[in-house]
Amino acid sequence: MMKRKLYVAVGLACAQLVASAPAEAQRKHEDDDVVRQMLWALLGPDWNLFGNVGIAQNGRFLLQRPDASLLTQRSLRSNTGFAIGAGVGVDILLRTGWRLSYNFNSNDLEFRTDNGDGSDELDIDDIGRIRSHTVALEVMRYMFPSTAIFTPYATVGALGTWWKLDQESDVLVPAGGSTQFRLGALTSFGLQGRVAHHWRVRLEGTFSTIRNPFTGNESFRALGGVVVDEPTHVGKRELRLSGLYSFGKPDRPSRERVREEIRERERDRGRRRP
Repeated sequence: MMKRKLYVAVGLACAQLVASAPAEAQRKHEDDDVVRQMLWALLGPDWNLFGNVGIAQNGRFLLQRPDASLLTQRSLRSNTGFAIGAGVGVDILLRTGWRLSYNFNSNDLEFRTDNGDGSDELDIDDIGRIRSHTVALEVMRYMFPSTAIFTPYATVGALGTWWKLDQESDVLVPAGGSTQFRLGALTSFGLQGRVAHHWRVRLEGTFSTIRNPFTGNESFRALGGVVVDEPTHVGKRELRLSGLYSFGKPDRPSRERVREEIRERERDRGRRRP
């Protein structure tokens, strides 16, 4: 009798193991599939490359008096120059993305009378040229999904800029060397439009605040005047037109559908559990 009970118990245990093995394998397969779907939804289809052209203008670098005994003042500024850049981005969520970009600007420097009376007696053009090489990392936020036909967006980020001074007169002196590195921050506002499945265009305005290359130890210097104001940061404004190529594939499901499939799988698993 005892042997019969032992045989029955062993048989039931073996049957339970045989029955549970496919269920465990199925559950593991479903877990792996959910992970793959989530990674696909977050990172798979939305890497992109872009290039941009535009115009840029820097704010005031210095405020000077040509003579300490005079009340007249002049500011060192840049004219409107050209801008060009490129970068890579990824939309990790429906309305959120990141981008890493490089931008190059070239501007002529000039003195402008800063008396507040409209005078131009202290204006001097083409006293030098300043170039900037900027690397920026930004987080992007879209108003609508990034795949929409049109969507406004905004960005905020950090940047590093290499300022390079080209002398065209004896007024400007690169005291610490012809190149200065400065950190800063930026924000952008723009409109993105989808012109084809892989192609999009962007029109955006970018506003940066960067540490002034004319301040600090071994900085650039402007001779021929007494410095009245030496701001620690200089503002930069850019207007950009960008072309963007997205690597998303047409046969990949939308993120909404992927998420719905994941939720449906979770519901099915919940119904199957005892």
